[in-house]
Amino acid sequence: MLSQRVLKTSSLHKIMQSSFLPISTSCIYKKFKYDDPVSSDLSKDPTVGEPKRKLKEWRKTFKGKEPMLPINSENSFFQMFRTEIEFTPWGLKKHLKKKIQQKQLEVQKYNPEKYELLGFDLALAYFIISIGGKVKFKGSDQWISFNFGKKSIDLPDKFDSKYIISEIDASDCIIHYEGLENFKNCPRVIWASFARCEEIDDWCIDRIASYLPFIEYLDLSDCCKVSERGLEALYKTSTLRTLIVTNHYKSAAFELTCMMLEDVVSGLRVDIKEPKEKMKPPINEE
Repeated sequence: MLSQRVLKTSSLHKIMQSSFLPISTSCIYKKFKYDDPVSSDLSKDPTVGEPKRKLKEWRKTFKGKEPMLPINSENSFFQMFRTEIEFTPWGLKKHLKKKIQQKQLEVQKYNPEKYELLGFDLALAYFIISIGGKVKFKGSDQWISFNFGKKSIDLPDKFDSKYIISEIDASDCIIHYEGLENFKNCPRVIWASFARCEEIDDWCIDRIASYLPFIEYLDLSDCCKVSERGLEALYKTSTLRTLIVTNHYKSAAFELTCMMLEDVVSGLRVDIKEPKEKMKPPINEE
């Protein structure tokens, strides 16, 4: 019985070898392993080696040349996969936030040409109003903000010595550390509010204390990135009389720093507000 099965299998294998022929001339022809009549007849046909000959000619033509779509090309499709993007809802949200932040940094970058044309006071006023804030000039009780009716800023377009900025209200605005460079050479600012500014952190406090040395009123309430380490830089502001802060993490070190500031800066009163809810301490990403 076993011998009969072997004979049937071998005969079936020979039939399959002789019955199956290549039906497409677009593929590369391969010689059959067995010398059967069918393969010997195909080898005599001059058209059988045509695809292989065309492949050799194509390789000679493009030898040493770049492919049509190289990996390092500027194709937008490949650019998308070369960027470090996590294709998850959280990763896409993080990538979009990074792009928005880069655009904001470009807009808030210090522009020397603008300051040469307008002067430091008017240039700072334009900057504050452009990010959604408002300003007040010396000798005037009127706050100047963006005029949505005219869709413009009601300020001169060239230097005018009459405009000396004295008060700044940047509450709820997005101001980055790089944008604070626009505050330099404006020492006559005595009142400033950065309440609820999400991007104001400890490094920003040091820059504010350096660029506004004669500040008398400073509102840093609801700035969740400001801690006691940033408040220590305010010892340089000897004219500061009112400081409003929020102890987000309900830290004893924060209250102690405020008490030390009142001792160092004579006449200073620190108003510590309680947060709506206690926040977790920030995680050090380094």
